Amino acid sequence: MTCVVAMIREGHVFMGADSAAVGGYTIRYRKDPKVFINGEMLIGFTTSFRFGQILQYEFSPPKHHADVSIEQYMVKSVVPAMREALKTHGYTKVESNNERGGQCLIGYRGRLFMLDNDFQIAETDDGFDAVGCGHDLAMGSMHSTLKVMPSFPANSHIEMALLAAARYSAGVTAPFVYLNTGGIGETSEKEAS
Repeated sequence: MTCVVAMIREGHVFMGADSAAVGGYTIRYRKDPKVFINGEMLIGFTTSFRFGQILQYEFSPPKHHADVSIEQYMVKSVVPAMREALKTHGYTKVESNNERGGQCLIGYRGRLFMLDNDFQIAETDDGFDAVGCGHDLAMGSMHSTLKVMPSFPANSHIEMALLAAARYSAGVTAPFVYLNTGGIGETSEKEAS
């Protein structure tokens, strides 16, 4: 299930996500969005709605001290706080001494990070990223539209990526929800065509 797509534009992170909840051959349309703002962070999740609910309502972003780089803050403060919230609320899984969580995109202070299932933090040099079962389709769309139409509005690039994922992935569907780190959000009811 899921496609969450994000990109950096002019010091802000823009993010969009679909509304699918998929189990086997069943699809449900969820009202609770997969993208939200928590403090200074814009977060878009996949893996499980419970994972996202904990990050939205139980995780408190720790204070970022001025003498700590953003990378150090993400790895040494944010990840442990997320792990603790997930563990406290019964979400993490430990198998063969490996703790597993979920996957999400995090926009913070004009940067875009991906938290992976093993709690590593990744930041690509593309200026965009995607997670979920439709991520490959969305990444291809983002690459192409940014090459051909670089000045297109950020939400338009994201929408095209979500439409591509919805067209070719059974686990992605409209409506799509968009937010950015400027706090301006909108929703779109556009269907895949």
